[in-house]
Amino acid sequence: MGNGDQDSIPSVTESSPQESGHDLEPDSVQQTPETVKEDPETVKGDHQTDKEDCETVKEDHETLEIEKGPFIVFPLIQGLPSELQYTNFEAYGENIYLGTATGDLLHYFEIEPRNFMLVSQTKFDEESSNPIEKMILLPKIERALVLCNGTLVVFLLPEFAPAPNTLKVKRINDIALKDFSERTKSYKVYAAQKEHVKLLKISINGLTLSKSYDYKQIEALKAHERILAVAKSNNYEIINLLTSKNIPLFRVSETNSPLKPIIADFNGHEFLIATGGASPEDSSMALIVNHEGDIVYGTIVLENYPSSILVSYSYIIVNFEKKGVFIYRIGEDQKMVQRITSKTSNLHIASTSKLFKNFRNTESKQKVIEKLRKVSLTMDGNHLRTENERDYVSNLFVEGSSIAIYGKSGIHILVKQSPILDFTRFDEMYIEEINRYLVQKKLEPISEYEKIELNYLSTMMLLILSLHCKSFNESVIKEWCSNKESVDIRLLFYILGFRIFGDIWVPNGLTKAIEDVKSLKLINRCNDISHLLALIKLEMNKAGAANESEEVTKTVDVNIFELQLSENQICCDVSYFDRRSLEEITKILEKEPNKYQDLLLKVYERRGMFLESLKLLKKDGGLNRMLPFFKSHITKFPSTYIDNGLLEDLLLIIDTSKVVDTHLIDEVMQVLTSVKADPRRLIAKAGEQSNVKALIIENLGAQDPGDKQYLAEYYIVKLQRNMQENDLWDLIAEFLTSYTRDMTYTKCSVNDFLMIKINHNEKFKDFSKYLQDVKSLYEMNQDGSLLNNIVKQLESFDIGHTLALLFLGTHDLLRRFFTKDELFEIFMTCNDFLNTDMYLDDNNIIKVFEHYVSLSRRQISNSLISHLLERNQRLLRNQKTLLNILSQIPNDSDFETLFNPIFCIIRNIESREIDLSLKKSLLKDEICIHKSLLNKLNKDKQS
Repeated sequence: MGNGDQDSIPSVTESSPQESGHDLEPDSVQQTPETVKEDPETVKGDHQTDKEDCETVKEDHETLEIEKGPFIVFPLIQGLPSELQYTNFEAYGENIYLGTATGDLLHYFEIEPRNFMLVSQTKFDEESSNPIEKMILLPKIERALVLCNGTLVVFLLPEFAPAPNTLKVKRINDIALKDFSERTKSYKVYAAQKEHVKLLKISINGLTLSKSYDYKQIEALKAHERILAVAKSNNYEIINLLTSKNIPLFRVSETNSPLKPIIADFNGHEFLIATGGASPEDSSMALIVNHEGDIVYGTIVLENYPSSILVSYSYIIVNFEKKGVFIYRIGEDQKMVQRITSKTSNLHIASTSKLFKNFRNTESKQKVIEKLRKVSLTMDGNHLRTENERDYVSNLFVEGSSIAIYGKSGIHILVKQSPILDFTRFDEMYIEEINRYLVQKKLEPISEYEKIELNYLSTMMLLILSLHCKSFNESVIKEWCSNKESVDIRLLFYILGFRIFGDIWVPNGLTKAIEDVKSLKLINRCNDISHLLALIKLEMNKAGAANESEEVTKTVDVNIFELQLSENQICCDVSYFDRRSLEEITKILEKEPNKYQDLLLKVYERRGMFLESLKLLKKDGGLNRMLPFFKSHITKFPSTYIDNGLLEDLLLIIDTSKVVDTHLIDEVMQVLTSVKADPRRLIAKAGEQSNVKALIIENLGAQDPGDKQYLAEYYIVKLQRNMQENDLWDLIAEFLTSYTRDMTYTKCSVNDFLMIKINHNEKFKDFSKYLQDVKSLYEMNQDGSLLNNIVKQLESFDIGHTLALLFLGTHDLLRRFFTKDELFEIFMTCNDFLNTDMYLDDNNIIKVFEHYVSLSRRQISNSLISHLLERNQRLLRNQKTLLNILSQIPNDSDFETLFNPIFCIIRNIESREIDLSLKKSLLKDEICIHKSLLNKLNKDKQS
């Protein structure tokens, strides 16, 4: 993996922005890359470089010798007092603090950019010259801790003077920062003593003891909250203060030589520890261990035992003092990649609390910007956006570092080049390396510029993974999905050759690699592409599909949908897809609406395109589905359609229905009611469609006289047609014949007889219904005009007034349309004896008697005559009528059966005549009396 960039880079001409603070220029270094043959099998980015060797070049004006490598050295202060040996370096704001091997504390202040002035030089202890062992800044409370000769003192910042009235802690072997509490505005620091490890609390009010742990003989320590990495008695250990668990690690020196323990913070979860041999000149190892004591990242072999180590992932910076500072790469190819030396003095390294920025490194900046700026993969000619992307990266570009090299030669800042210049090849071995780098960086606070770098590396890692995977399986897809916040998931669809929606903008430095990967037809490595696309959809839903852009959602959904169609899955679940994708899905289905009618209807429904659904149902023979569709969705239709189009479509449904009945009309009315439309408008729309109009009026109720009349005519027409089609007149004639032949005088009326026969004959089922409908229509309204019209229409096809009898039923109604004589003739003709009796009088009783006498069977005739005479004696009131009757009795009649009624009649006549004579006599007497009285009165008056 190279450290430079050999690919051709387009010419970039731009003025460097004026940056605040000090503009630091790199120390002069000549870098001559060595030509390396390219591996044709390796996929490279647009600006990829091969491995470059580093050569040592001496500075013209300084004593540092800097090999070419991943770090660039920028001078901060050139030349420090040469009579001192420096042991510690820190920075706070515009202040720089140095500690020395003789107990001196130096304070520099930046009076103007790149111009520092020595403000003070004091002794930690005027009575001794012990070296300054450690300095820890506590910037949030403007304090610092200085450890010298086992004594810990709190200093004020920025003046860097001992805090007054503050406790000093003695017999301290080492200190390590634990954390800062926003609530109490205080820091907590572990302080290792011979007998204890103390937890100190430092605030602006002073230093207090918070807690004491019973761990002895600890010489050095580093803390991650409550996890300590410590060295004691030539051994390293991990101590968990929460569980009181100790995990032994390995020796500081394999031979118990007095080597200084080296413990560095690798990240918030791991420590870096050095273990050596018999002397500092022997080779050593740097090991990275986690909180469980497990070794991670392998072993880094060092030339000698270091005096200190710092971590700037993915590098460790090792100080060998006299030999210089060596920089090692962590990863699959762990090795030393850069060396910085000084011939005049020992070098020291430090990680400061301050991040130094604004370095002038134009060449590196242009390379990085050219790689990071985004370009369009799928659209050409968007020059303005392209320029804006370049400006965006340029404005965010920041090179910063808190790592310094210091010594008599001065203070220099080590700035690590952008990681995208480190990772330039697409070998499989770099997948894990890039992933580790990403994981490590995500543990730290990240700037906007660093986000761009991490997005670049995430994209690169996924491309390498896709390139080298033997098959596109779930693990590969999940890796893409887990990085979808930083890498557009549409890029995966692009390299697999799927349809893309919207414009994909990718880092310029990866465009060639993307096209190379795409050309490999990776979709052939997918054993079950449907499953993999569904997995992408699932992962998106887990993270919240609503958070995805519309273009991303469309890309995923439409490709899944098209794949399902290609596999003839035409009954797929439309709710599975995001609403924002439905427009494109609709366009696909509308190309073949007949084939995908059901699916298209579901899509229309989900999109609220109900009018389009209606058009589709009309066009493709789905009229039988329109009514259920209306019932489910009519309330969602636009008001303009409800006002102007709904009635026509409902009538269309009725017209095209195989069965038009009350159930259908009920459902139609439910639709109208649900949208509060006036259902009576449907009557007018129905026009001359008699059946439809009648059913509608039935459903709504015949309130208008015209509706009543129409409904009555409709029922009567149906009744007439039914009688004709089923030959019901013949059956009625049979019923009447049967009734007429029944000579039982007390039999039921002809009307009741016919109704009984009709109700028990299946052929009269519809007849009965229509007749009852007509009756109900009148009975409900008691409208005389309607009744007249009904009777008139029935008479137009009635035979023998049969329908009138059945419809009118009661004598009150019958008398409204027939005279007494007409009713008499009707009932006598069909031998309805009892009803005939109701219309007998002095004039027609002889006619009935003659009718009964004319019957062929004498016995029946005698019985009828007998009943007639018995029931109607009131009408035989004179001898003349009686003699007329007696003269009509046949000679062969059985007179005995007639004796009693005739005798009763004669007796009644005689009784009536005697009564009449008596009344006449009494009346004559009364008249005589009256005359006598009148005469007497006249005489008295005259006298």
